[in-house]
Amino acid sequence: MTIRFQCPGCNKTYQVDDQLAGKQAKCKACGASMAIPSAASPALKPETADDPFEYGLKESPFPVESTSAPLPPKPRLATPPPSRPTRSNSGLKTLLIVFGSIFGGFTLLLVVCCGAVMLLPSGDGGGARVSGGRSSSTSSVSTFQRNLQSFVYQPIPAPTSSHAIPGSDVRVAFVESHGSGPAGKMQLRIYMPPGKHEPGSLPCVLVAPAGTPLLHGNAMDDDDYHKETLPYAEAGMIVVFYSLDGPEEEDHPAQMAKDGKGAIVSYKEFRDACAGVTNGKNVVEYVVRNIPQADPDKIFAAGHSSAGTVSLLLGAYEPKLAGVVAFAPCSDVEGRLGDLVGIAGVNIIFPGIKQFLHDSSPDNCAAQIDCPVFLFHARDDSNVEFGESLAFSKQLTQAGVDVTFVPVNSGEHYSSMVNEGVPKAVEWIRERAK
Repeated sequence: MTIRFQCPGCNKTYQVDDQLAGKQAKCKACGASMAIPSAASPALKPETADDPFEYGLKESPFPVESTSAPLPPKPRLATPPPSRPTRSNSGLKTLLIVFGSIFGGFTLLLVVCCGAVMLLPSGDGGGARVSGGRSSSTSSVSTFQRNLQSFVYQPIPAPTSSHAIPGSDVRVAFVESHGSGPAGKMQLRIYMPPGKHEPGSLPCVLVAPAGTPLLHGNAMDDDDYHKETLPYAEAGMIVVFYSLDGPEEEDHPAQMAKDGKGAIVSYKEFRDACAGVTNGKNVVEYVVRNIPQADPDKIFAAGHSSAGTVSLLLGAYEPKLAGVVAFAPCSDVEGRLGDLVGIAGVNIIFPGIKQFLHDSSPDNCAAQIDCPVFLFHARDDSNVEFGESLAFSKQLTQAGVDVTFVPVNSGEHYSSMVNEGVPKAVEWIRERAK
């Protein structure tokens, strides 16, 4: 809801979010101080309301500097927190329990599935990489490739309001679309550094949510979780945190959504969105169309773990990117999940799984990455093996990709990224955004 009111000094009309009721503001027309009322003025005509005004409230919803005045200094870089709430592996377990329930009579199948739970990736969990089967052949035109070829921007509304993050000068806005098809339903959280910014003056970093087994997508985390995004904004960059098609939200097998043929809907949505590539491409278009402060030539993709896999894929299929950041990604999806292909009946719940694992594996499209890559990995990572990123960095180099591989000795899968990876990535982006 919004509150519409008038300046007591000059009667200029404003409208703001009701969450700002009771706060002090300064009229941009006459400079008078004014208190935002708890309800709109009864005599106010809604159609006369003027939206933007100054001093940190909102302006469409972020202020744009239309003059040639110098840009404000870059804000301080926040020190990333040392730890993160543990994300469960329940999404993957649910998928495998459903699969087991369909073919419950096959003891061997259940053993394989239960064992695979600890072998597939999640945002933080343990497990080693599977050395499963590599696809020996692919179809001429897969669903993945077909959907990439037919990509059309799915409109997402521009934000109408923003609010300050507690303890930071960065402001954040939320938008959501309600369309259909790949990338038709998306959520975005947009972070804007403080102050007014000239059009095209700021680099932009796109971040997808981590924590998936690479078989379904993910919704955004809670609005008070900014550990993987806020540091970029506090370093003077716009950040867009975006959802991935096919979020898996239920923990009970009976509640898992399946289509009429028994296929897991979240998997099909994720597959049809090209493992999140379509979501990322849609956000790139959104930034170009709706965020005037963003420099369209300085858009970067960043992600951790499964989201790092998404950012690498986006680097291969989105030519507008200026660079890709991947923290401890799974670059060999086909090798990691390949054992699933050999399970009888797997195509019932994961239709086209063999082709999908091939298409969604960054090491199968490394030569298509046409932008610089920042690759980060801790040697003691127990989720994704350090050697996987080491091998992938060599593959990128051989393909002629400008890759910066940053290894660290400790910190495990998550803390290494938060404590060392993000600050190093911020500096890497700054160098390329000059």
